[in-house]
Amino acid sequence: MTLQKMHAPSRLIVYSDAGHWPSWYEMALYYTAHLEWFHQYLGGCAPPWSTEAFLRNAVFDTTTGKRIEPEKAPENPQEKPDVKPQPRGVSPLPRPSGRPS
Repeated sequence: MTLQKMHAPSRLIVYSDAGHWPSWYEMALYYTAHLEWFHQYLGGCAPPWSTEAFLRNAVFDTTTGKRIEPEKAPENPQEKPDVKPQPRGVSPLPRPSGRPS
């Protein structure tokens, strides 16, 4: 309640068919939502998947229960230089010697 008074966003997750003890699926969703909130408002690591991906069955195979590996995007699909834009007034760090540039 105190965080809501401070206008921190909150979300209510209702498990309509849950019994006294939640299933692994419900617990995974519960922890994912917590980790997303902690990551956004308190820092720390992001969860391994998003709540939305989990709810859309894009994380675990529904028949085997095994984790679905996310598709990896090509590393440099448009042959753009692998350089991140730098903020103004900040020079890029030199690459360590011994690595191909």
